[in-house]
Amino acid sequence: MSSPFRLFVYGTLKLGGDNHDRYCRDAVAITPALLKGRIVERPEGYPTLFVPPDLIMAYGSTAYEMDADLCGSSVPSHMSPPQYLKPCLPWGHVFGHVLLFHKARPYMEHLDMLEDFFLDRPCMYERVLVPVWSIGDLLSCWTYISPHTHRFASEHRS
Repeated sequence: MSSPFRLFVYGTLKLGGDNHDRYCRDAVAITPALLKGRIVERPEGYPTLFVPPDLIMAYGSTAYEMDADLCGSSVPSHMSPPQYLKPCLPWGHVFGHVLLFHKARPYMEHLDMLEDFFLDRPCMYERVLVPVWSIGDLLSCWTYISPHTHRFASEHRS
């Protein structure tokens, strides 16, 4: 049996985005959401997301059912809503949507391929579990981010 999962989307996968209908039309719920982070436009013309490293609760794997189960994880207490919603330069809040899917497979697998997330080679993105503010609460959601580099860390210290 496949587990439901939540995904925070901020670019082409958002409702109305170029890839939404192809990859996300089967979402059973779509809610507006905020994620602490920064969007950077890539030269190729699409956005990429960076989040504060201390927000990452887990890294994605190919054990899709186990990853989906992590969406039920409680957000750590140090990430309380007042602290999470407080501005903290250089980080802002990125607007997006939380998509709810009834089952992890095949959606996670297809999205991982679209977002160039592979465990066995260098990737453009990582799939990470992060707290996302939606519907008046912090929810554990998967999202795709750009990996932090030493250069990014030195230019964007939190």
